[in-house]
Amino acid sequence: MAQLETTLRALINKPSVISTTTLQELGGLANKKAKVDVSLQQAHALAWDSPIWAQVTNSCVQLLEADKGGQKGLRSLFADLLHTAPISTPFVFHDVHRRPSVCGNDLKPDIVMALRNKPCIPLTTAAIIDIKRQGGGYDNDENVGKAITYGRVFLQQLPWTLRRVVVVGLTDLLSITLILVTLDFHDGSEHLSFDMSPGLPDVKDTLLQLLSSEPQRLFVKLPDLGASIQIVGLLGFGATSQVYKVVEGGQQVVAKVPFPPQNFSRECAVLQSLQGIAGIPNLVHDQCVGDSILMRPVLDPMAPGAFFAYNLHNSLSSLVQMLKAAHCKLIINRDVRPNNLMHTNSQVFLVDWGSATLQQNAPYEGTIHYASIGVLHQLTQTLDSVAVGPADDLESLVASMFCISHPDAHSQLQKVDKLPVPVMRWWTQTWSPRPQWRLALNAARAANHDSVADCLLALLE
Repeated sequence: MAQLETTLRALINKPSVISTTTLQELGGLANKKAKVDVSLQQAHALAWDSPIWAQVTNSCVQLLEADKGGQKGLRSLFADLLHTAPISTPFVFHDVHRRPSVCGNDLKPDIVMALRNKPCIPLTTAAIIDIKRQGGGYDNDENVGKAITYGRVFLQQLPWTLRRVVVVGLTDLLSITLILVTLDFHDGSEHLSFDMSPGLPDVKDTLLQLLSSEPQRLFVKLPDLGASIQIVGLLGFGATSQVYKVVEGGQQVVAKVPFPPQNFSRECAVLQSLQGIAGIPNLVHDQCVGDSILMRPVLDPMAPGAFFAYNLHNSLSSLVQMLKAAHCKLIINRDVRPNNLMHTNSQVFLVDWGSATLQQNAPYEGTIHYASIGVLHQLTQTLDSVAVGPADDLESLVASMFCISHPDAHSQLQKVDKLPVPVMRWWTQTWSPRPQWRLALNAARAANHDSVADCLLALLE
């Protein structure tokens, strides 16, 4: 077991798209493990009668590519078969060759199973199916390793607090093997594990059991936002919430959904007091919808290069004025950081106000990598509460804009231990050879909003 854990740690540190040799190593580990019973609920009173079953279960059909020489291949036949599946089940199969993959841009399995009448996205996907009928047994080491990698990359796209397990099926359509792939996170690193069933001889019955499973049994659970709100995508997630793109009343908006026992009533009240200020998300409703906040517009993350590609330096002044307006109301954001700065084609927004507080001493909330020097000094003294003011938000803004405009340095910062002393040391070394940035920093520490805007514009236009 210790050797298995050591080997897995070595494999998981490799890129998601990994070599044939590594796939064989991973599959070899899985094939050496004892097989387990992957229990599914019985598909009572369900039938899947189609003459295509006789074609796909014919072991002589070897062509995997569709429609070569006028003869349909196995994948093409199976895609036709999917259209004949029962329509009364919670799930439906999708041919991935005709839609975007749920396993990232580089990996594309053959079939995914997602909630019926929902967008086929990672959030709604319960199972991944890959068809193999060449190059030895369908469950050889390389094929099993690739199937596990599909599951790993799939799970990397979802909050681990929301989803840690996915079912991956590997089949030659004569028999099928199910693999439960689990991706946990401990101490800031991934921990991959998997359990594999023996080969199951009744492919049709196994697929029917998957289709008819209760969503929660297959680890699929969408937040209940009410009948009038449809989730169409996951925009992001953090320690306390997940953020979805949803449709309400025919319009796309954003839903910020808390992880229990979080409550957004305080953040909603803060946003309500800031409505009408440029750079503040607009509330769709004055109060929370359930425990969630609905906002608009739907924004784009500040990806590397986006700031300059969209000439967003033109909105720097309004961004600083937005903070000034909040500070005039004695509201301190406390979590100004790159991930919380999002944009349209012409405007930058500060989207997260969950840590906001009045100017006072309060238990620390925020992201330590972008905290002001004053906050970091207080944290070294292990105080129960931290005093914050406008200067702290402005210094975090300067640090964030530096990171946005220096992505390589930002990558280095993210590797720094999340402790006050190492973070202070890193920023001291970073600011030392940059006198123009120190001017912006000094303006921030003096809580001079207008000077901060002027300095940032001079640095970034």
